[in-house]
Amino acid sequence: MSQVIGNNKYAPVSEHRFHTKLYEITGNKIITEFQNIIYPVLDFVREKYREFLEPIEKELERAGALVTHRDLLKYIENRDLKGYKKAIEEHFRLYSIYLERHKK
Repeated sequence: MSQVIGNNKYAPVSEHRFHTKLYEITGNKIITEFQNIIYPVLDFVREKYREFLEPIEKELERAGALVTHRDLLKYIENRDLKGYKKAIEEHFRLYSIYLERHKK
């Protein structure tokens, strides 16, 4: 279940639960615990750099390259590991583009 509150944005509780569940599925306790550390950092980044990230997100959406949680779930449900790996890379592409554009 996810609460979309805008252009591929989820309510914080939905975002956290989704990623926590993904990490739990791995059965890897370290990555599950890592989620508790990294989530507040990502939440801070999303909020602090919103004005830079939103235009990139809109570009990806217009190009049909925005990967949502629903898209990721389809790969998981179909047990498509190769497709999931590519989709998860695309899911985080927003941040890669931002870093590339703001590299000093």
